[in-house]
Amino acid sequence: MHSLIINRHHKMLQELESISREFYRLTLHAQGTSNVLRLLHKSSQNQIVYRPLQGNPLFFPSLPPDQQAAMLQFLGEREEELSGPKTNSAPDLYEYGNSTLVSKPVGALEQTWAYLIMSCPRKPQEYEYLLMESASLSIAQELLRTRYMEERKLFSENLWVDELISGRLEEQQIKALIGPDFKGLNELNYRVCLIEIENLYETNAIPSENERESFRLHLSLILRAAFEKHGFRPLITLKNNRLAVIALDLKSKIPTKIRLQQALETLQDIGPDERLKDLKLLIGVGRSHLQLKKAYASYQEAVQALSLYSCYDKTVLFYEELGVFQLLLSLNDGKTLQTFIRHYLGPLIDHDLSKGSELLLTLKVYLDHDGSKQIAAQKLFIVRQSLYYRLEKMAELLGEDFLSVENRISIQVALRAYQLLNPEKLTEQNKHPSVHTLALRQPLDR
Repeated sequence: MHSLIINRHHKMLQELESISREFYRLTLHAQGTSNVLRLLHKSSQNQIVYRPLQGNPLFFPSLPPDQQAAMLQFLGEREEELSGPKTNSAPDLYEYGNSTLVSKPVGALEQTWAYLIMSCPRKPQEYEYLLMESASLSIAQELLRTRYMEERKLFSENLWVDELISGRLEEQQIKALIGPDFKGLNELNYRVCLIEIENLYETNAIPSENERESFRLHLSLILRAAFEKHGFRPLITLKNNRLAVIALDLKSKIPTKIRLQQALETLQDIGPDERLKDLKLLIGVGRSHLQLKKAYASYQEAVQALSLYSCYDKTVLFYEELGVFQLLLSLNDGKTLQTFIRHYLGPLIDHDLSKGSELLLTLKVYLDHDGSKQIAAQKLFIVRQSLYYRLEKMAELLGEDFLSVENRISIQVALRAYQLLNPEKLTEQNKHPSVHTLALRQPLDR
């Protein structure tokens, strides 16, 4: 009995391996998915249904139209009860009349692209589960290859997106490039997202230019999947180490900014690919706009947001979060801001340079926390007596009324302007000092 059981199991594994190889071989030919489904039906002797999220369902063998409609309606209602993609999950089981339906999601890149269903007249056996797993994997691989080909085509076609965000296209040109979809897309709200791969040319995992091109294509595919998953239609263009995305909002009950934040955050954990694991992505997002000819404005806002990432402890920065920096950027003509900074902060800057003190940083932290001496001292890693000394020194250098309402507003703006021009100078509050450094600071302040 033991030998019979072992031999039967061994034979089952041999058959499964042979069928799995045939599944893979069939996906390399035309109509690969249909051939895989046909072989799955032949191997299991069960009814097979394939439900792509886009396109028509396939039945092997074919069923009368009324039976097809009833089964599809039943499956649709059950699958709507599930929340989120279940590409890597175990199949779901449903009782349908005298049969058991086994539903397996098919997809990749954290997206479900289709459902593979097997109708069994009894409780499904392990062999049938393994057949479905192998078939769904083969179909997913074919779908992924198709997506890569489509992405390469889109990658080529969307070169005009660079012209669009650069403001070099008129509305009639945009209409001709987009085609029949222009009217619908032109009425959608959109934001331009600028994604910079800061260490693209530093990573050793992508040494050659050819590999970089393949890598960019793969990243573009992942990015498109992330945006589509959260209800956006992305128009993507790539230049050097920057990806620009016009994220057209296809509407949803969840607010646009929340969904966009979720889509961009998924890019921070791109997945198991070794080439992508160590990438450092910096992302700037422009405001919401209507009409594609205005994409240049949203793109410029995204550029400005991206340029200020060092002033914020964020890797995803929305333009509307920049506050007074929006005004300061427009005044940065090389002289106006410098004059303003010198007028309100000149004595502190000179004192820090000559004495090696940190009065400028102290003032920023103190004002950023609404004048709370306790919080400011904690953030600066100094005792409160040292903070009092520094505030007295500021009053001596700037005047006793430096914290009056008008002066305080001007000084806060001047601090932001200084941070804009010298982002590396006012970031030390984010670094936790060593015990040795902390011990050195207090005697100097006294």
